[in-house]
Amino acid sequence: MNKLLPYLERVFLATLVVAYVLKLTGSELPILMTISLAGLGVTFFLSAYRPLNIETTEGEQMGFNELLGLSIVPKVLWISTAVATIGILFYTLQLGNDGYLRMLYVGASTIIIALVIMLILKAIGTKYLNATFSVFFRALPTLLVVAYILFG
Repeated sequence: MNKLLPYLERVFLATLVVAYVLKLTGSELPILMTISLAGLGVTFFLSAYRPLNIETTEGEQMGFNELLGLSIVPKVLWISTAVATIGILFYTLQLGNDGYLRMLYVGASTIIIALVIMLILKAIGTKYLNATFSVFFRALPTLLVVAYILFG
């Protein structure tokens, strides 16, 4: 399953781009956007449980900073990105209530806090943080979309 997640993510992103282009041209298919955003949310959630490929030397000890930077914070980022993505889905569905706002606020605030923690860990020299950059490329654009919805 872990090997399929990057391919599924690309398929759902391509579907989202097609759905957005169709929306801009006036011939939108709401089911296409719903499927793509829901699929991205599930993919992001499942990515939190993917193991990292880190090559360490034998006998090397990992401290709390490495545990925080390589395991805990990336999982929190993946899950908060999934929550924010599902919040975006509920926003696009326009269900008639403001329940999506809670998801967007929780997702965005958690992403911001986790990014600050990762920046602090990078500044103090925690090893192997480069292995977690894939989550940044998903969390930052999601955070920008959430900020646009909330404050735009």
